[in-house]
Amino acid sequence: DIWKTRDNVAGLSMPVLILHSDGDSLFPVSMAEELHAAARRARVQSELQVMHGYAHDAPYRLVPEDYWAELVTFIQRTAGSRQG
Repeated sequence: DIWKTRDNVAGLSMPVLILHSDGDSLFPVSMAEELHAAARRARVQSELQVMHGYAHDAPYRLVPEDYWAELVTFIQRTAGSRQG
């Protein structure tokens, strides 16, 4: 079930980056924090980055450079990293 993200994150064997914005009016930052906490409880390597001021659809409409920089940096840092 794609809507049970907190449950599904526990089964992951790869690093997880959770990018969220405090400007998202559809989903509060607390949801990203809950997802990060669930990943940590399951011992899934995870990071939470809270961006500031971006609307829910900003990564698709505006493609903010700092959003993509966080993503690229995470991929570079964790490339080849798998949990065993």
